[in-house]
Amino acid sequence: MNVKQLLAAGACASLAFLGAPAAYAANPTATITVKWNTQAISTLTVVTDYTVASGVASQGNSIPTYYTTSSPAGGTGSCGGSAVAESAGVANFFNVTPDNTTHYTDCYYKNGADAHVFTTDGLGYALTVAGTIPHSCGAADCAGGPYILCLITVGSWANNVGAANAVASSASSAPALDNGGTNTCAHAGGITMATTGGTGGNILASQANPTGANGADFGGDIELGIPPLASSATVSQVMTYTLALN
Repeated sequence: MNVKQLLAAGACASLAFLGAPAAYAANPTATITVKWNTQAISTLTVVTDYTVASGVASQGNSIPTYYTTSSPAGGTGSCGGSAVAESAGVANFFNVTPDNTTHYTDCYYKNGADAHVFTTDGLGYALTVAGTIPHSCGAADCAGGPYILCLITVGSWANNVGAANAVASSASSAPALDNGGTNTCAHAGGITMATTGGTGGNILASQANPTGANGADFGGDIELGIPPLASSATVSQVMTYTLALN
């Protein structure tokens, strides 16, 4: 092989080397985990004697609207005597007079209370109300029977993820609490708000979703069953709404 042939062979070998893919080591990698816990934002507000505009409930400050009936029919009791403009956070039946024989007097407070719930809790929530009411004469054997306090459903008690959904009551009379001789809140279309034992009822059973941005409203009329021959008393009892987060 002469010099020219050697040079040509060397050149070819160089080109072949340059054209071969480079052999590199694999790129090292490492990982970290980024974690956080977004806390739920939750609020609960309750207004009484409420008014509604564009789906939003506001505290009222007028003389409340009352209706009266009796259980069974034919009683002589009365409700809302000497009423004046309502105070915030109060549902006042003012002067009530029991029947003097055997009839419960059913006092109905229209647009009694609206609870507004807002929560971002992804596991959902429940809403309850409870309170304590006295026996009509403070003793378990009082012939007149216990007071009855009910929250009567207004609108639909359900979670809301859409537009503001507060609803004003359309009631024009009081539903009787009597159900074949047994006075019950369910018979009037509502739940027990308070008992002599300090219990209440479920406004919304536990469900698995947060509210929408506008929250959810749970409006109710309030009905007070006054036993016959109830002893005179000035009663002021606190009803507690509880937003239970899941």
